[in-house]
Amino acid sequence: MPSEDLTLELEANGSRKKTHTFLATGDTVRTRYTEVFDKLGLPSEILVERLSSKSDHNKLIVYFGPKQAKVTITVRGKTASGSLPYPAGSLRDSGAFWFIRDHPNIGATTHFIFYDIRDAKWKQDSKTYSGDKVVDYHRRSIKIHVIKHAGYIEWVDDNGLTFRLANEKGETTFQRE
Repeated sequence: MPSEDLTLELEANGSRKKTHTFLATGDTVRTRYTEVFDKLGLPSEILVERLSSKSDHNKLIVYFGPKQAKVTITVRGKTASGSLPYPAGSLRDSGAFWFIRDHPNIGATTHFIFYDIRDAKWKQDSKTYSGDKVVDYHRRSIKIHVIKHAGYIEWVDDNGLTFRLANEKGETTFQRE
C-alpha cells in the first residue's frame, strides 16, 4: 500500500527543512523531496531522490550560492552538473516560515522567484495568507490556515505542514492521510 511522510523542522542555525517522502508498492519506489531555506527565507538546497527495487537511484540536487545555483543530476549512475544564474527579482520567500516560526496577518503577501524542478526553469510565485478554516479530519475538527499561491491553494496546520493542496478549480491534488 502506498504511504507518505511529511516533516518540517527548524534547524539550530534557524534554517527550515521540509521533507516529503513517498513510498509506492509494486516495484517499491521511494521518492524523497527535501527543500531547505536559510533563516531569512532564501533557498539553500533542494534534493529530489528516487530509489526503486530495480536498483535505480536518480538524484537531483540544487545548491543556491551567492550569485548562482549549481544543479547536479544523477541518472542511472551518470552525473551531469551545471550552473544557473539567478534571474532578476527576489528569491526570498518569507512565507517559508509561516506557522512554523512566523504568524502572518490575514492578507500578508510575499512575492518571490523559485526554481521549478519539473520544468527546469525559474518561475515567479506569490503567497497570500487568507485566514483560518475548520475542517473535519479523521472524525475531528481541526483548524487549518489557507494560503493562496499563484495557481493553487495550500492548507497548512499550526506547524506549517501541508494538509491539502488544490488547483485553482478546487480539485484536490494532495491530501495528508
